[in-house]
Amino acid sequence: MANSTFNLDGFRSEVLKRGLARSNRFEVVIPTPRGLASSVEDSRFTSMMAESTNFPPLNVGVVSQRIFGPSYQRPKYLEFGGDNIVINFLVDQDMSVKKFFEDWIELIIEPNTYFVGYQDEYKVDFDIHQLDEADNKVYTVSIIDAFPRSLNIMDLNNTNTNSFHRLAVGFAYRYWSSKGKYEGKDPVIIPNKIFREELEKNNKTSAYPTTNNNWTTITGEPNQNIGGNTINPLGAGA
Repeated sequence: MANSTFNLDGFRSEVLKRGLARSNRFEVVIPTPRGLASSVEDSRFTSMMAESTNFPPLNVGVVSQRIFGPSYQRPKYLEFGGDNIVINFLVDQDMSVKKFFEDWIELIIEPNTYFVGYQDEYKVDFDIHQLDEADNKVYTVSIIDAFPRSLNIMDLNNTNTNSFHRLAVGFAYRYWSSKGKYEGKDPVIIPNKIFREELEKNNKTSAYPTTNNNWTTITGEPNQNIGGNTINPLGAGA
């Protein structure tokens, strides 16, 4: 029998040496959106009142392909779970935490005219830090281009004499990163005129001649126009 890679004494030694990350050792730091420049202190206080949250998911989107035999999964994109991340806040007696997010949401959509605000005015990049036992930051997730999208119901009840308010805020965001903000290149947009010119140039040098933007099959029969649902330079029967 092969030797097992697991060793109880070794496991205990590594855990004692490295320690385990504790879910209650964290810090949320939410900056003030540009449109609420006068609310810096409210932003700091709100960050301090964060009671619970989560590190967001990361998934590889795939498409199923099959050339021959069983199908297999091809990676196509990254999905950062940007539709929602929830942070639960304790609410102070003056309700300033709730007021802060209400003001923030009014930056996104003005409640009287329903006009959508400028993104640079309401989006922020905020951080979630994992802390060790000495409050050192050992891991950080930056939530990029985030803004609040929902405030939960806050129940009022005369029988709950010893309870207090919590506010769950759902944030939408573009992506997250544990390595800082991605500084990738902007996508290259090819104008339609240049695309057509390059296509015509390619047609002239193609092994299969074209006429009036119609593909021509090997047998000389025209295929459908460019821009149709299918383009087959080898002909429909190829």
